[in-house]
Amino acid sequence: MVRDVVELLVSRLVSHPESVFIDVRESGSSVHVQVKVDASDRGKIIGRRGRVINAIRSVAGVAAVKSGQRVTIDVPDD
Repeated sequence: MVRDVVELLVSRLVSHPESVFIDVRESGSSVHVQVKVDASDRGKIIGRRGRVINAIRSVAGVAAVKSGQRVTIDVPDD
């Protein structure tokens, strides 16, 4: 469920939705999500002072709470 929420939000924000790659790793009650996008779209995902990625984290966190999990989201520098 967390993957679907993150994928929906990220794909709607970027110019190249076909290059969005989301890797989800679960261990116990925590979920680690890694979001990879085209280099030209990184700024759109992070936003000014990280506001966009923090909003995505908040929405994903709400989705994760419903299933009793904690979520962390990273956007690597690749």
